[in-house]
Amino acid sequence: MPQIQPPLAPPQKTVAEQIAPILEIIAQQKLANAQLESYRSLAEERKMTIAKQARDLQDQADAANAFYQHLSGAAVRVKPEPPSKDGTPSHQGVDNTTGTLIPLPQFEKGLNPGALVHYHQLVQDYNQTVLQRQQETASQAQVQHTQTLDTIAQQGMDEDRQISAVLNRFAGKPWTQNTMNQAIGQVVAINPQKAGQVATALAAMMPNYTPHVNERGDITFLPNKPGPTVGAPLQPARPTDEQAKVGNYGVRVLEANAIMTRLENKSPGIGQRVDAKISTVRSVEQYPGVGRALATKALRVALASMTPEERLYWNARTDIGNALLRRASGAQINMEELDRETSPYVPLAGEDEGVVQSKQARRLQQGLLFGQQAGNAWDPNKLSPDARRYLLAPVIPHPGYSPDNPFVAQPGTTTVPKP
Repeated sequence: MPQIQPPLAPPQKTVAEQIAPILEIIAQQKLANAQLESYRSLAEERKMTIAKQARDLQDQADAANAFYQHLSGAAVRVKPEPPSKDGTPSHQGVDNTTGTLIPLPQFEKGLNPGALVHYHQLVQDYNQTVLQRQQETASQAQVQHTQTLDTIAQQGMDEDRQISAVLNRFAGKPWTQNTMNQAIGQVVAINPQKAGQVATALAAMMPNYTPHVNERGDITFLPNKPGPTVGAPLQPARPTDEQAKVGNYGVRVLEANAIMTRLENKSPGIGQRVDAKISTVRSVEQYPGVGRALATKALRVALASMTPEERLYWNARTDIGNALLRRASGAQINMEELDRETSPYVPLAGEDEGVVQSKQARRLQQGLLFGQQAGNAWDPNKLSPDARRYLLAPVIPHPGYSPDNPFVAQPGTTTVPKP
């Protein structure tokens, strides 16, 4: 019989084989811990980056807000920079000579370091842009100025050649009034300003007269001795712009006077009533800060309480004040200025009717004074028929005229208006 062998015992693992799984688990755990630490570090880094970006954005926003308040002037209006200890006025954030900005201490103290850097950078960028545009504008102006001078010089030389050609054509002819008039007329067509110079140069050809070039281009020969003028009728000099303005003021004063005088004669006391109704406007206008707004509302209320004739009187009174203040119609009215200028010319609240005549006379005198100052710009024909009649009424009194009643209502008259 065959012999049965006993089963073999399983082989025993070595120590290394037993430790290997444990080491692998430990290695995996270390790897996991390392990865976790890396994730934490990355998250913290990203968190710090985001926080830094948020701080930068907030700094930029704070700087932009400070720069806007600086540029708009809102900050110094609300909180002006105080003077220094020695009394020297502090700057208010703007260099008035260049228009550039100067950092304001109230912002420099209130901003954190990051925002302060951005604020200074915004101010610097703005100033560079302003100076660059100023330089560009100055360069363009210089170029245009040079071109204009060159053009004027060239034009002047061309005109001089043309004038010389005109005078050469008359060189062989006797210089009479006729030939001089022809020559100067041709020079006027070239350059009216130089015509006067040529006429003065040619005056020696006619020793008994001085040629005067009128603006329309013809010549009036003024005698050097008493005697009549020769040639074209003498044209008055063109009024200046200032004379034209003063003439317009004179017309406005006399037109307003006609309206006020007619209403004063028709409704005695109308001037005092109108002045009393606007007294509230004067009182509220004195309030600091809100006076102008309150005065505007008070004036609307006062005008609403007036009759149509009183409103017409108020408008005429205002027109006189604007003319006296040399102010365009429609400008915002300061009641203090208006009262100061118009009080000698209008009856005021509390005054009796005895002052009306003297006020009317002052209005006429002021209108005529403007007319005198206007010189050649004064044209009485621009006045309306009523204004001309009231202007002439004290000069051409009608039956019933007396110092106490200079404006008399006469049926059918065309000189003295009816009230």
